[in-house]
Order: sequence, then C-alpha cells, then structure tokens
Amino acid sequence: MRANSLIGKNAFFVGGSSGIGLAAARLAQEMGANVILGGNNARQLTEEAGILKCSGFAGMDVSDRRSVQSAVQDLPRIDHLIITAGRRITGRLVDSEPDQLLEAVRERVWGAVYVVHSLLGKLAPGASIILTSGVLSQRPSAPGNSVLAASVGAVEALVRGLAIELQPMRVNVKSPRKPEPVGSREFPQQESLHEEVQIQ
Repeated sequence: MRANSLIGKNAFFVGGSSGIGLAAARLAQEMGANVILGGNNARQLTEEAGILKCSGFAGMDVSDRRSVQSAVQDLPRIDHLIITAGRRITGRLVDSEPDQLLEAVRERVWGAVYVVHSLLGKLAPGASIILTSGVLSQRPSAPGNSVLAASVGAVEALVRGLAIELQPMRVNVKSPRKPEPVGSREFPQQESLHEEVQIQ
C-alpha cells in the first residue's frame, strides 16, 4: 500500500490488538488511514483502540464463524483488510493432541475464510486484502512446527486462489520477519509477531 493510498481510507486490522497487526495499524494511522482494530483479547483491544483513538474496534474469535459475522455486521465500507490473527501453536505430533495443534489451521486458514467471506458485502470494489504467512511454509525450522508450517502454507495457497476469484480486489500475502530490535519504530514494543503456544 502506498502512503497516499491510505489517506481517508478505512483499514481493518484483524489481529490488530498486538504484535505485527498493532504495529501495522499504528503505521497506517500515521499515514492517514481510519483504523479499525479486530481481535479476541477484549481488554487489550479496548485499551489499544483507546490509545490510538481508532475509528472503531470489533472483538471476535476468528475460528468461530458466528463470532466473526456478529463482529463485522456494523462495520463501514472497508478499503484495506489486513489479517495477522493466529497464535504460534507448536508441538510434536507424536506428543500432542491433534485437535490442539489444528487450532493453528482453524485460526489462520478457517479464520481468514470467515473474515473475508463475512466482509464481502462491505469491501470496496478496489479493496486490498493482505494475509500473513511465514518462512515455516518453506522451511520448517524444528520438530514441533509441522502443523503450523502446513497452516501458513495453506494461507499462501488460499491467497493465490482468492487473487483470481476476487478480482478486481487485490489479494496478497506477506511473510513477516521477527522484529529486531524489540521496541524499534517499525515494530514498537512487541516481543513476537504472534502469541506462542507450546502443546505438550
């Protein structure tokens, strides 16, 4: 997104109450966007929305379709949709409950589908949609990352399909890096991009 393309535009950040989503929301607001935050941590969402003086906020569980539908029903037209929601859920398959590991898929893949589908009637004709993946889709770095790697790989495949289906909307995927150093202007005061959950 070019800086001048954000002035006066409504930008909805799902996963915007912390991590890279919050950092991106702050930057978008500096560039003139009307920022709306979405997330599942009610306290943090309310607090950050107040600090940023956002145009609005929407509490939701992205893995729950009804929660998403209810949260977005009163939103205005959306020009830019950015989805960064999804915890870093890890665990070796041989040691873990599969349903717990599959929360990564529910949050990142099902969640993206639910959010985009629920907003189809609100997205501007030339809207942009950005989803996030990660380097794990190409290089699972250690034991315990297999299901998480599958989930971010699926996000990339989803984006390739949606980019065709949703034309003339623009659909892209970004693979963020871990912020370094913590507290930099680009990623202020965030220790990681996503909440980390270790399944044992």
